[in-house]
Amino acid sequence: MSIRDLPEELDDEGYKEKHRRFVLNPQNSWLRYYDDKLAKGGNKAVKAVFFFACFFLAYLLVQSAHQSDCSYQSGCKNRSSVTDFTYGTILAGRNSDKAYNDLDLIRYNSVENSPDSNIRGLRVCIFTAEFGGIFPSGGIGYVLAELANLLASQKAYVTVAYLGSGKLDETLAKDLRERGVLFIKLPEPDIEVAPNHISLVGSYKALLYLRDKHNHFDIIHFNDYLGHAIYPLFAKRQGWLLEKTTVVVTLHGTTMWSRLANKQFPQTLDDISVNWIEREAISAADVIWAPSKFIATSLISEGVILPENVVILKNAPPTLEHINSKHEESFDGKTKRNMPFTNEIVFFGRLEMRKGPLLLIDALVALSKKHPTILKHIKISFLGRDTPVDKWHPSYKEKIRQDFLSSKHLMNLNLSFLDNFDREQAISYISNPHRLIIIPSMTENLPGTVYESIEFGANFIAADVGGIKEMIHPDDSDRCLFKPLPLNLATKLYDKISETYKDFKPVRHSETPTSIRSDIIAFHKQIHQPSSQYQSPSQFFLRRSSKFNPKITICLTHYNRPEGLLAVLKKWKNQDYRNYDVIVVDDESSQEVQNKLDKLVMPFMRKSGWTLLRVKHGYLGAARNRCVEAATQDTDFFFFTDDDDFVSNNALQSLADVAHHARADIVSAFYHLFRASTLEEAVAKKTESVWMFSGGSPAMGTLSNPFGGTLMLVSVTAFQKIGGFSEFDTVGCEDWEFYMRATAKGLRVEVVPNPDLLYIQKKEVSMSTTMDLKLCSYRAMSPVLSRYPPLADTFLMLRGLVDSVAEKNDEELQWSSRRYIGRQTSNGWEYGYCAHDLGKKVTFSNCHFQHLPDYNKDEARYEMNSLTGTSWPFVGRFGMHPSVSILDDSDKSITVLRRFKSNIVGDMKLKLSIHHGMPCGDGVLAQLYFGSTMLWGPMHVLPNSDPLEWTSNKFKIQPEDSILLMISPLSNDGCDSILVELDLYAEEELYY
Repeated sequence: MSIRDLPEELDDEGYKEKHRRFVLNPQNSWLRYYDDKLAKGGNKAVKAVFFFACFFLAYLLVQSAHQSDCSYQSGCKNRSSVTDFTYGTILAGRNSDKAYNDLDLIRYNSVENSPDSNIRGLRVCIFTAEFGGIFPSGGIGYVLAELANLLASQKAYVTVAYLGSGKLDETLAKDLRERGVLFIKLPEPDIEVAPNHISLVGSYKALLYLRDKHNHFDIIHFNDYLGHAIYPLFAKRQGWLLEKTTVVVTLHGTTMWSRLANKQFPQTLDDISVNWIEREAISAADVIWAPSKFIATSLISEGVILPENVVILKNAPPTLEHINSKHEESFDGKTKRNMPFTNEIVFFGRLEMRKGPLLLIDALVALSKKHPTILKHIKISFLGRDTPVDKWHPSYKEKIRQDFLSSKHLMNLNLSFLDNFDREQAISYISNPHRLIIIPSMTENLPGTVYESIEFGANFIAADVGGIKEMIHPDDSDRCLFKPLPLNLATKLYDKISETYKDFKPVRHSETPTSIRSDIIAFHKQIHQPSSQYQSPSQFFLRRSSKFNPKITICLTHYNRPEGLLAVLKKWKNQDYRNYDVIVVDDESSQEVQNKLDKLVMPFMRKSGWTLLRVKHGYLGAARNRCVEAATQDTDFFFFTDDDDFVSNNALQSLADVAHHARADIVSAFYHLFRASTLEEAVAKKTESVWMFSGGSPAMGTLSNPFGGTLMLVSVTAFQKIGGFSEFDTVGCEDWEFYMRATAKGLRVEVVPNPDLLYIQKKEVSMSTTMDLKLCSYRAMSPVLSRYPPLADTFLMLRGLVDSVAEKNDEELQWSSRRYIGRQTSNGWEYGYCAHDLGKKVTFSNCHFQHLPDYNKDEARYEMNSLTGTSWPFVGRFGMHPSVSILDDSDKSITVLRRFKSNIVGDMKLKLSIHHGMPCGDGVLAQLYFGSTMLWGPMHVLPNSDPLEWTSNKFKIQPEDSILLMISPLSNDGCDSILVELDLYAEEELYY
């Protein structure tokens, strides 16, 4: 079975090799594989519909669970909402005044701005992956930079905990220190974590930092985007962190909200994962800060459950003092100069569908048709960062250029792209009133482009969508807003182009920037002194009156591991928690093992007062059910575990406390994977990995297991509602199906984001390496399908289409326990670079490996600031972009690396396909190594040529062996955009 490499986050310090790839886990390797196969083209519709069907079925499941009990979401009350997932009606609903009728569904908290709104000494931490002045950063980063500076100006102690990959410029760092803002770039975890999705890794980094700074902060800010608040909020509602801290989540716009506005349905597991993570973080927050009424109501209409405390409060507006002094003079009095006509039309915004560049193009065509000469002397500029159109078209700028060249009405216009301006340059550019600024967005929250256009006196018009009208003085809205339709924009353009100096009048804010800043300060003062109005959702969980010391029965399954079982049982004697019993269920081990059990294990169990239950072989589900049947009547919870798993001494007490505080029916936790014979050795090493879970998303649950592992604490009432484990023999994934059935019943599954409780041994042969993942995934889907039988056939048909397409495209695809390299968990594909003199041979001493942000769902571009200056290496799931850059005042060649470090033994083959994706440039040099032996190359990959394809002979691979693909630029990097598919697959059974 082939594997694909998935980018990871950028390493913090010197691009060290302290993290290796987590590739495909046992729960979702089939999905990753499908996603890559279908991404080759021609089957996008099938894939998109399949993922959307998963999402829709899961939504129905959650809604049915919520109808009578909203305990599934933290602290919510029973309320109705209508969810609309269709693109057209979403925009119609978002941009309609009717959307605001949903405000009665949320609790709108006003801000009391009083003279004593003093926040001196308030301890505030802002967690963010974007921050103004650090590349890459968008509107969110600049909003948070303004917030940090505003709070620091009021003598609050402000810490910015940076979760992104950029590097802080020393000038900016000094400026922040002088303003009283402490900037900290959070380090990567000191042990590998998986899944390595940017949302989960960032949230885990935040959790580790807050655990070290326990109750150090009064207020913590997170963004809804990427859901980095998820693990700290889990810990807060579980009662073991942040009990004295108010957590604020600001609604900038979720990933799904943005994707739908860009006409993009979910296409990968990550898309569905981040959607759940963001929604759950919003629901669990103490306070929601909504910059516009629009964003709050639109999220409600899309099924997001908001907590009790929602404040509608605009973002901190931009300030002149953050603009370089050399531009200040140009901001003053420009409108006093003679302005005979508009000489330039400037699109202002990121180049993506949601921002409306195609709407502007359609409007320009309509305007040119009616007035053929009106644009003859007017320059057309697009001011904003470029983004990919899709996986096959990496540049929206190029799409716009082609649209102009292919239109007889636009092909002769003076077209330019300003996609490398920083914020200061952009504001300086738009402030010239001879330039007509166009903001033709299809939907928006509270866009910084409008804020900046108003604040700096730009001559602008904007689409009347989203929260834009909330930003503009009511008396000015008619003359600067237009409906987002081509003819309406064309009419507005004609009117604005026809204006003269005497017609120009700056647009005003709906609220003065001073009043907004005062409200923000008052807001922080208010939530720092919480009343009944601001009651944390976690306080609701503390009201439960059940006992803290429930009777727990440990159900420990065993099969043919008597020595390991004895070691595990001895560790159970060290539990801090005392009110528990142990039942060992032997699933018909061999007679030799039965003899060892009698000799080695039974004396210890008799002395401990524990029970050994010998049953006829029925596999794990049956063994666990027999344990429940044998438990005493006073049992309150069951803890399910196996004979190769250890738990820390405080595990039972910690899990019981979480069940109490969070009113959980089932409690799972992160766990350590380790190779050791004792718990002490595992704890001392901690060198393998930590496996993380994101919580109970049924949408994800139809595709992978986001809930937890085999080790789980289950209440007796929850077990009875679920009906126990199903008893299929040799299929596996009992735990995954069990979690899905719990979700279908509306039960609360709580994940403890603490990796120091549970330890699972990593073995060469285990169920995870022998189970059939296809049967496994069908088994997990069955609870959803059984609740909606009329949809089951449709859903299974779509799954069948995906299966058949994947199998047709790759004859090596098999579902047996053989040929699985994709399941490896502690090593895998990495990215790296070598910086060397242009034209000189690469020396490996100059090579470094790093982990790149996991934005592969969009195949976005990333700039390695410290490596390549202003160049753009293109690194996605398939693509690499070598470059030529100025480093140390000389031309350097940046060779891009893709490396696989093995943790397996077996006979392997490699398949390589490499293609230069552009018709220009001088091509690249590619070579492939196995260790120090060159397998293929060096080959000159020419532009506009057929893909080069190569398949290796069979070769033996051992742990720590490496496979390395190197791609270097030649004399220049112009047009270098390289598509790479590199598959490693097995010829026979592998051992881990």
